[in-house]
Amino acid sequence: MEEQPEQVETPEEEVEEVTEDMDLDLIDKAEKAAERIETATQAMERQIRKLEKLKMESILGGKAQTNMKPPEESNADYAKKVMANEQETRP
Repeated sequence: MEEQPEQVETPEEEVEEVTEDMDLDLIDKAEKAAERIETATQAMERQIRKLEKLKMESILGGKAQTNMKPPEESNADYAKKVMANEQETRP
């Protein structure tokens, strides 16, 4: 007599029935999330415009942050230029 392997019954997973209410709830949540994203985007755009304005004012005001340093001038060179009337005196 041949033995057959014992069949194990696997319980079927209960699938939750999707109802129209669930679909509407998901849509509602997605719409609220989209509204929050739009609001945050508008706030970020306002902040970016403020930063751009400050940067322009800084550049136009001569206070721009650059890596360039003014050329260093020795006291002797400065004295020669002042004596030759090529440069105004230091403030």
